[in-house]
Amino acid sequence: MLNRAIKVLVIEDDANYFIFLSEMLAYYRSPSFEVSRARMLQSGLDRLRTGDVELVLLDLTLPDSSGLNTLITVRKSSSLIPVVILTGVDDPALSAQAIGLGAQDYIVKGSFDREQLRSRILNAMDVFYGMRGTDEE
Repeated sequence: MLNRAIKVLVIEDDANYFIFLSEMLAYYRSPSFEVSRARMLQSGLDRLRTGDVELVLLDLTLPDSSGLNTLITVRKSSSLIPVVILTGVDDPALSAQAIGLGAQDYIVKGSFDREQLRSRILNAMDVFYGMRGTDEE
């Protein structure tokens, strides 16, 4: 297990939902999570350019972008970071398209508890970074 905080960027316009996610992830100590937020896609892209993010939780409906174009823009900007879609849209076809476009997972808001969120984040990182031959542990 990692002995440091995993740096998660949540690109989400709903402040209350960000607080909810932060509180869920604050429960864990090993690994712990350092969670930050970008309210809009553009500010999220700016944050990704700093190189200080290890995983993105991405809402597909933002004030400055919506739908799969949001994911496509993130993937074009930063293909070296795993992206987990976190959206209110429960659509298996959209989920399959998102995975096909490079998302590591697709999570529907309200369909998970904190342990499932943690597990899916860690799995996305294991699969993503494992595919690139790096050992984070």
